Amino acid sequence: MGILGYRLFLIRSDTQTQFRKITNIDQLKKLRLGSGSQWSISLALKRLGYRIHDGTKYEPLFQMLSEQRFDYFPRGINEIFGEFETRKDEITNMKIEETLALYLPLPTYFFVTPTRPDLATRIKQGLLSILEDGTMDQIFLEYHSDVIQKARLKDRIIFKLPNLNLSDETPFHRKDFWYHPE
Repeated sequence: MGILGYRLFLIRSDTQTQFRKITNIDQLKKLRLGSGSQWSISLALKRLGYRIHDGTKYEPLFQMLSEQRFDYFPRGINEIFGEFETRKDEITNMKIEETLALYLPLPTYFFVTPTRPDLATRIKQGLLSILEDGTMDQIFLEYHSDVIQKARLKDRIIFKLPNLNLSDETPFHRKDFWYHPE
């Protein structure tokens, strides 16, 4: 349902005041963000003109943030709280930014070998079935309601960006395929 596209920021504790003053996307765009060099979000943000410090490995990005190699590290709301809890004792100057969020559509797809169109059809039918009968919402909330509540998206300025890497066939018209915090 695209929850990974809702991003909160890991920042250094001493920069919260700076982030609190950001009211538009151009101000945010002036700052440097950290991200994995091969991550789809990195490629999408580069196409939008963001200043990105690419990390070739995941784990060192947290220390790079602490050492001021970049200003913020956007993480999915389903990632950030666990990542912070795991590292907060080691990287003591890191915190979760309190006022902003970024949204960039990041759908999840299942890829099936072309030799098994029957499998692709079955997966599609199954997913549509649980979407229509409400099971998808139940499962989604079972696994994500706690992070949705912690993220407080309704209390944040959310900067919504297009993902220029997505196909014109991306089903944005299907509102039930996507999580919407409002």
